[in-house]
Amino acid sequence: MIMSIFAVVFFMISLSPSKVSPSSDPDDVGLSASIISSYSPDSPFYDPNLTPDDRIREGVRSSLARASYLTRQHGAKIALSSSSSSSTPGKNPDQAAQEKITESFWAPIVHRSSPESPFYDPNAKPDDIILESVRSSLARGYYLSRFRRRGAPPSSPAQYPEALLQNEFLMKYKIGTPPVDAYGILDTGSSVTWLQCAHCATCSDVMTLDHGSSTSPHKLELLFGCAEYNNSTVPGIVGVGNTTASLIAQLNHFRFTYLIHMNFKNTSGWIRFGEPLDTESPSTPLLPNDFGYYQLDLKGITVSGVDLQIPPDVFQMSPGIPASGSIIDSGTTFTLLNPMAFDVLTEKVSEFMSPRKAYSIVKSDFKLCFEEEIPYTMAITFHLTNMNLTICRSNAWIRVERMNCLAILKSPSELSVLGMYQQRNLQVGYDLEDNILTFKQISCLDY
Repeated sequence: MIMSIFAVVFFMISLSPSKVSPSSDPDDVGLSASIISSYSPDSPFYDPNLTPDDRIREGVRSSLARASYLTRQHGAKIALSSSSSSSTPGKNPDQAAQEKITESFWAPIVHRSSPESPFYDPNAKPDDIILESVRSSLARGYYLSRFRRRGAPPSSPAQYPEALLQNEFLMKYKIGTPPVDAYGILDTGSSVTWLQCAHCATCSDVMTLDHGSSTSPHKLELLFGCAEYNNSTVPGIVGVGNTTASLIAQLNHFRFTYLIHMNFKNTSGWIRFGEPLDTESPSTPLLPNDFGYYQLDLKGITVSGVDLQIPPDVFQMSPGIPASGSIIDSGTTFTLLNPMAFDVLTEKVSEFMSPRKAYSIVKSDFKLCFEEEIPYTMAITFHLTNMNLTICRSNAWIRVERMNCLAILKSPSELSVLGMYQQRNLQVGYDLEDNILTFKQISCLDY
């Protein structure tokens, strides 16, 4: 595995007010930022040679790698050091963080395989992209569970595993004076926000920050990292984890919402910070934890109304098993289920699909595939405290190698992770003051 090494120092980031919003309403005044897929043409990583199948395979490999990342820390190392420009003159960081930012703002999101992405590869095939997402998801899950076993978040120098740096979604924003476009991996599992320094010794040429471009008066000041050593193609990270060091806490905006449209051909989306959540949307509590993750209270799963009879403690955080419980994560493409729950789910789905023959695609880690169309009557529902989340057919299944495969993977640990593929066309809201998560179904596209 390639090691990506970073040396990061902290500076202050400035975001300028802009009259833009996801709805393009000129009356909405706030701070602008965008989220784009790395596969989007707007992304600096855009590769026009990637085919839809390549992107799908990449999504699969990415999901598997993400699973590994979530269970074990390995890969990139980041040395964090403070800088004289990392605090507001006359104020310590705690005082600066307590100042309420009253303006809401939004940013576009792109998938790394999107033509708008700086990672876009026009030669990539859909199946390749899917396989990459599977690999990334599993690596992410592996890292997350490994991270929990350590019992505490890493201290400086922080280690950033390769799986973290292969996250699927990028947020686009502007920085400096005059403002320039920048991209960062949107990560609910990370606390640190950083980008590449202009004088970075080993960085790629995707995106850099000239220190001199941020010396003028700021409208908004944030503590962020600047990578001086980076041998990966990752332009940076936007950390929106549930910790006091994340972008969310620094903004003192404890509410954010995102919406992703993704089909591995064209992905678009946005994230908005600071606005109240939709009170009409179903909500479920976010549980406290020591890892900065967004912990869910998953009670069980049904298939077409039939309870799978999975013991509730399978989805709960166990004192004796740190790498357990259920979380929602922006860095995992495909949902990962506790192995016991996954086996029960696939067995029940196979029964429902009988006498149709079931297949598995070994190289993609999709364990349950069918040549036939999946009936609309077969619905998979996750039962959370106070609400039920029914996964759209298009979000539960994926077309790969001319088969319809269950787009849920067996977790490499006992940790279950609700991934972004299953969150497509869902408006997901986070409220860290009331500790709730909301879901609003926008549409159910066919797969």
